[in-house]
Amino acid sequence: MKHSQSKRSQVENHPSLQRDTRTNAIVNNDQTAYNRYMNRKQAGMKQRAEIDELRNEIEVLKSLLLNNK
Repeated sequence: MKHSQSKRSQVENHPSLQRDTRTNAIVNNDQTAYNRYMNRKQAGMKQRAEIDELRNEIEVLKSLLLNNK
């Protein structure tokens, strides 16, 4: 099934926004803002993974301390 290319029209007073004329959706085409968002998202995911790893290490240490009593 081939999708037809949607046509877009510029949103007035918003240079980075366009309206998809087929779906009526607003599309942000600001690549710089998207890249900033993706960098923040990746940094957050990395931080979350580091926190999870530290939690696991703490659990191992607690387990070792409790078993050696």
